[in-house]
Amino acid sequence: MQMYVSRNNQQLGPFEEAKVLEMLGNGGLLRTDLAIRQGEQQWQPLAGMYQGVAVPNPATQAAQSASKTRTTIRLSSNHLQAVESWATANDFRQKSAAENEKTYQRGYGLLVGPTMLRIKSENHELVLEVWIRMNLFVRLLSLFILPAEMGIESGGIKSVLPRTLARNLFNQLLTQLGQPLIG
Repeated sequence: MQMYVSRNNQQLGPFEEAKVLEMLGNGGLLRTDLAIRQGEQQWQPLAGMYQGVAVPNPATQAAQSASKTRTTIRLSSNHLQAVESWATANDFRQKSAAENEKTYQRGYGLLVGPTMLRIKSENHELVLEVWIRMNLFVRLLSLFILPAEMGIESGGIKSVLPRTLARNLFNQLLTQLGQPLIG
């Protein structure tokens, strides 16, 4: 069954119900996001729609994605090309490439926490991972309060500015791909 999801007054979808459950499980959607099935009249929180289904709560989702923010979408040649064009247009430089995987970096320098982007195609899906990487010097200056890697989700005070900038940039890509935004 087709569903629409709403976050921050932005309607996304339609998605198959199985995809909505998958995105709930990997943190792409939150239990507090609103959703509606085609043919229904009332929007409701996803948590209310899936009361009997084991879906991670927000605390579990945050713990699972603490070091990298991961989004999975159905693979199409247009998506892969759009992601690579977006990366190039936003000053990401390719750091490595393998058969089904590419890693990009945006930001260089001793005092910079660069934004990292990994693109993997697997099982007809495109997996996007985004994170902030802290070099040893930055971690030393923070008395090792900062981890070596951190996801770009909002919450907490650690590296607020780099995470906010990376999240805003990545949300532009997600909007372009018609995917739910990172909160």
